[in-house]
Amino acid sequence: MAEHRREVGIRLTLGAGRGRVLAGVLARAARSIVPGLALGMAGSFLAGRALQSQLFEVPAADPLRFAGAAALLGGVALLAALLPASRAAAVDPAETLRDA
Repeated sequence: MAEHRREVGIRLTLGAGRGRVLAGVLARAARSIVPGLALGMAGSFLAGRALQSQLFEVPAADPLRFAGAAALLGGVALLAALLPASRAAAVDPAETLRDA
């Protein structure tokens, strides 16, 4: 987030609310999280197919478990992004622009 500190300061100076800055930082994080979840689910599906003979009484592609795991991991990733997002929303615009 340090590389975006000046950008956030400028946005706050121009009148963006702290909630809007928080949402923007979380949206930026989500743009990284969603492709990662998609690749992970595809890899899990392929690994399940490859290990089908080793799985006993468990389907290789259980959509409910895939969706649950994706929701859990996506939620944890967004929570992990919340701390930098809240710090970004608390930036003092005058101090940020003075440092630049």
